[in-house]
Amino acid sequence: VRTVSSSRAVYRRIKKLCLPHIKINLESINDPIRLDTVAGFKTSVVSFNTDLPYLKKKARKLFLLGPGSILDAHGPDEKISKKELLRSISLYERLVQYIVMKPSIKR
Repeated sequence: VRTVSSSRAVYRRIKKLCLPHIKINLESINDPIRLDTVAGFKTSVVSFNTDLPYLKKKARKLFLLGPGSILDAHGPDEKISKKELLRSISLYERLVQYIVMKPSIKR
């Protein structure tokens, strides 16, 4: 279940509604996460999970960037075009330049 509010609160409500008829096994849980942005980079909201919440305590800023479409990622038909892959080089270069030039970002 993907949520836009407290995932634990949603889990408790679902569990309360299902018990005692349905057994629920919770494998993992993450609340929605707000990522940092870089001027000039396109942003979007997606309903997919990421491991970034586990890094939140170690980093001041969190960025999620990758070539291709999230709709084509992490599935049986995962694909990235050569054009998108080559374009990602400049995206990563710009992100690194932003991080290096920003003294407030923990390295």
